[in-house]
Amino acid sequence: MPQREQEIALLRNELEMLMNERQAILRVVGSATALIASLDSKRLPVGAVEAADVVATSIKEIHG
Repeated sequence: MPQREQEIALLRNELEMLMNERQAILRVVGSATALIASLDSKRLPVGAVEAADVVATSIKEIHG
């Protein structure tokens, strides 16, 4: 296989891996969002509320 075709094949493989990782991250973000939405902040320890706030803020930053 000529070098250019090998480079294209490698780039395709890398792009496919990145897209798979993106899908996995989106599943985790969606799950975390659902979990946070279901929490009752009045019943949680302060540390848990702060941790949920950090996660929620990070998710908002990802989505712009």
